[in-house]
Amino acid sequence: MLDWDERYMVRKSYYITGTKKMGQVLNSGDAVDVGSGSVKLLCTGHGLPVGTVIFISGTTNYDGYHTLTAVGTDDFTFVDTFVAETFGGTETVQHRLLPGELFRLVEVRLHLNSAGSSTQNFTVTLDSGENAVYDAVLESQDTDDLADHNANWGKDACHHMKATDALIFAWTNTDNKTWGLEVVYDVMQSTD
Repeated sequence: MLDWDERYMVRKSYYITGTKKMGQVLNSGDAVDVGSGSVKLLCTGHGLPVGTVIFISGTTNYDGYHTLTAVGTDDFTFVDTFVAETFGGTETVQHRLLPGELFRLVEVRLHLNSAGSSTQNFTVTLDSGENAVYDAVLESQDTDDLADHNANWGKDACHHMKATDALIFAWTNTDNKTWGLEVVYDVMQSTD
């Protein structure tokens, strides 16, 4: 086990918000060249604000992390080189945290504008950089009658991750609550 020397740990936070579900599917249709090095994709009722970092997968040309620079009710725009592509409606948009260095998950705080009224689980899933056989749900919480959820493991019980590991946050949010998520994590800085 790696020695997590507190002298080399740096505390960070990852923030995301929205008004629809966490995790979307792109609409069937074409990528749109909006000029000035930007691309628009269709995603019905995504509920994401400008500045949100998303992770797209399943495409030929747009997989990876993107920061939203403009949003419409059913589309969003980000900076990228346009390449014509038609989507089949199975490509995904996720909220993923991939620090790219050794990290440990310390706390997850989910706040809803009002308590949920439907049984549905908010989940935090490890996407193991080692192999999919090691993927695991690290946290699952039913949001029925819940306005706030705080999973706090502290430094002695936190989840330790490799630099290639990512965390995926998902919630169906069928009640269309406005939500805010803060993820607190520590990264191991180089000791060289």
